[in-house]
Amino acid sequence: MHGLIFIPGIFFLLLFLGELSLPNVSLRYSYHRWDWLLNIIGFFMQGLVVPLCGYLIATQLLPLCLPSMKGLLPLSWWGAFLLNFIGIDFMYYWQHRLFHNIPWLWNWHRCHHASPRVDVWATARNSIFINFFFVYLLVNPIVGFLCKNPSGFFVGATLTASLDLLRHSQINWETIPLLRKIIRWMGLIFVVPPQHHRHHYALLKAANFGANLIVWDKLFKTYCMRKEPLLTYQDPDAISPLAQLLYPFKV
Repeated sequence: MHGLIFIPGIFFLLLFLGELSLPNVSLRYSYHRWDWLLNIIGFFMQGLVVPLCGYLIATQLLPLCLPSMKGLLPLSWWGAFLLNFIGIDFMYYWQHRLFHNIPWLWNWHRCHHASPRVDVWATARNSIFINFFFVYLLVNPIVGFLCKNPSGFFVGATLTASLDLLRHSQINWETIPLLRKIIRWMGLIFVVPPQHHRHHYALLKAANFGANLIVWDKLFKTYCMRKEPLLTYQDPDAISPLAQLLYPFKV
């Protein structure tokens, strides 16, 4: 179980090397020092603070407060895995749609869309405080605690974190025929980079809100794709970087 925490890090390294070797068109847009600061703080929050908080809630707080509820859900390993990978993903889809459609929630989320480019470094870019309101922290520790086989549930969470990096990655998959076919076949069910990059495209209405599965967008009519290269990612109305980072506190 503890070894799971290294899997997204290994995945990040592989994708980063892929971006260096096979860069896609948007990598020509440069990060400024503030962008790097937001990206690094985001990775610190999502890669350390949020998992640590979730771990402490699941293993320390909930057993202390609700000892009789531990393992209440009699799910097999695979049942717990699918509960996370599909069930939590369904919740995230609707949360993500709300982030884009309710103005005050969009103000919390827009830091992520203020990045001048979309790549693995931009994956965790967020205002600091929104990290504590994603379903991954609000729901995962509780449901994991309730599962009779929590290891399957948290493997699902680890896979979700790895796919988060994949869908933000900026690799020119078209140059390798086998990888191109794999990405296209994956895109029938899972969220792949071209679909999520369309979500970040600044000049059109947001679409493709899913995290793991693209089927939610297809089912609820929020799916959209473009074949031409996506060149404009940055939210044109973004506030200053420091204000993005500390929102809703005024600076």
